[in-house]
Amino acid sequence: MTATITGRRPALPRLAVGAAVLVGLIALAASVCVVPAGYRGVVFSDFRGGVRPYTLREGMSLLVPFVEHPMLYEVRSRTYVFSSSELGEAQLRAGEVSAKTSDAQAVYVDLTVRYHPNPKQVHRLHQQVGTEYEEKIVKPNTNGTARSVIAGYTAEEVFASKRQEIEDALRTRLSQVFAQYYIVLDDALIRNVRFSPEYHQAIEQKQIAQQRAQRKRYELQREQKDKLRKIIEARGQATAIEIRGQALAEHPSVVEYQYIEDLPSGTPVYVISGNSIVNMSDLFKPQSEPVKPDKAR
Repeated sequence: MTATITGRRPALPRLAVGAAVLVGLIALAASVCVVPAGYRGVVFSDFRGGVRPYTLREGMSLLVPFVEHPMLYEVRSRTYVFSSSELGEAQLRAGEVSAKTSDAQAVYVDLTVRYHPNPKQVHRLHQQVGTEYEEKIVKPNTNGTARSVIAGYTAEEVFASKRQEIEDALRTRLSQVFAQYYIVLDDALIRNVRFSPEYHQAIEQKQIAQQRAQRKRYELQREQKDKLRKIIEARGQATAIEIRGQALAEHPSVVEYQYIEDLPSGTPVYVISGNSIVNMSDLFKPQSEPVKPDKAR
């Protein structure tokens, strides 16, 4: 009888294969980078010692495992609110912008700034500024640019007459500053403008004075119109009198006709001669008796 001896396979090759598969899976997972919608990716290479000169778009990308490391940036529009009020929604907040006008009045401005990183230049933004670009670029440059723009206008212009012009100038200059750091300005809005209580009181007093002056001008204009009307009426009456006097001088009979027209209706009138008119009612009026003097008793 012959016995067959079967030896066991060594466990080392199986472990090696399992380890290789595991390392491969880990390497594969490390090499895959998925950039979600609304984001861009930046690749930092340990081997090259810096940021790779391109930006990862949305979707899946392959990297060198354990050597290249991705970093994501949101490229959707973000909002930075500069205000002492807590109203409204914003990703970031800061205090209101305080500035001086050209006539040395203190002004406090509430601003809303909307912006986003340039999607094609995110790798440059990361290389030159970094992930804290909002605190390093957006916040200080918004404050500085707003102060610089407001300094070119008077308090009255900032408060009312040139507010839209100031807002447009702020957009233009802020857009230029942001572009230097690969940031796109979407919009810059002036939400509110406040001055010191003393200045508000001065404005109120000025408005009251302007209203009084306007009312006074209206009264003077009305008086001038009344005077002009009276002058015109007087001139018209004088002209009428002059014309009537000339007519009477040329036609004396007009006086007799006017006399007859002024008599009460039904009064009998007789023309005795060409120059005489007799009102018959005067002839039949009872004559008053003469008062006789009292005889002495």
